[in-house]
Amino acid sequence: MTPSLLGRVRGCLSSPARCLSHLHCFGLQESGLRETVGQMLEEMQQNEWKVVYCDFLYADGSLKQLLISLGDALHLLRVRSTIHTIKDLIEALNHKLREDSCKGLIICLDHAESVSSFTSSAINAFFDFPNFIDQENPLVRILTLGERSWQAINATNFTIGQIPVPEFYFPIMDKDDCISLLCEVLPEVESSLVKFVVDAAYIHCISPNRLAKLVLRVHDEIEAASKTDKTSIRNLNFSAAFCRKAMAEMLGTNTVVLDAKKENAKPKVEQQPDYLVMPVFQRYLLLASFCASNNAISTDKRFFIKHHGREKRSAKREIRLEEKAQLKDFDPKTADLQVNREYGSSLFFEKFQGINID
Repeated sequence: MTPSLLGRVRGCLSSPARCLSHLHCFGLQESGLRETVGQMLEEMQQNEWKVVYCDFLYADGSLKQLLISLGDALHLLRVRSTIHTIKDLIEALNHKLREDSCKGLIICLDHAESVSSFTSSAINAFFDFPNFIDQENPLVRILTLGERSWQAINATNFTIGQIPVPEFYFPIMDKDDCISLLCEVLPEVESSLVKFVVDAAYIHCISPNRLAKLVLRVHDEIEAASKTDKTSIRNLNFSAAFCRKAMAEMLGTNTVVLDAKKENAKPKVEQQPDYLVMPVFQRYLLLASFCASNNAISTDKRFFIKHHGREKRSAKREIRLEEKAQLKDFDPKTADLQVNREYGSSLFFEKFQGINID
């Protein structure tokens, strides 16, 4: 995530222009949109901004339910007994903002795609309410989050408002950005452990939220074990076992082994025999092909294509070669028998465990 992108979002949110009442940030879940925006809003809260969170999905197309949840988040029921209409929200919010000493109010609404379940008039009235806040009161901003752009939501549903909404796209984070974000979000975890876990798990999962849970789990297990084992948490060999176990349970990477002796510990896959990795139907197909092609090279039709032009041909010579071939022993070679035995034993072992086929 580039710092310039967050700087533009923060600049729009803190802009003194009152006509700018709505911003939209969008990106896939793997982009770390919610984690990054949440970290930014926490920093703004420390700078005397008030932030509340709501969800369009929870409202389920009911403007009344959306206003009630927003009133609960803002503690407006202390000012007004009911918040059922836009007018109730504006009056209660004007009264509360006069008492609060803050730079502004940011209302963060998740799952912006769910606005399609609201009527056009209701959702337009909701997004327009910041313009009716008294001028002497602090700014009010609406920040929506979703996986689709606001333009796409408008095109597929209805036209919301007349002023274009500033949009910010959050691309999928690369490994370095993910490490930086997790180090900021998880200050209690050492940066070396965050880098170690992300390096190992990034090829299996790119979601910062899932990686954060994985890092926390590995950190908690290592701390619990280090109290009894007296082993340093910086010991990568000690950390690799817990990381491998957590990845197997949370990501399903049962065959991943971490090599902590290298400077950059990279996951590698355990090597297994080909006849165990290969699907069953392919093993049967190979057995059938071995049986079907168990002929001498001179009698195979491919011989004539492969050796065309290398020696003179004649009808008598071909007949004589065929007669000699019929007298030869057509048993497979030792190597072919060994390959057939390996494939056959793997198939029998899956079907009839415990039977000795030797």
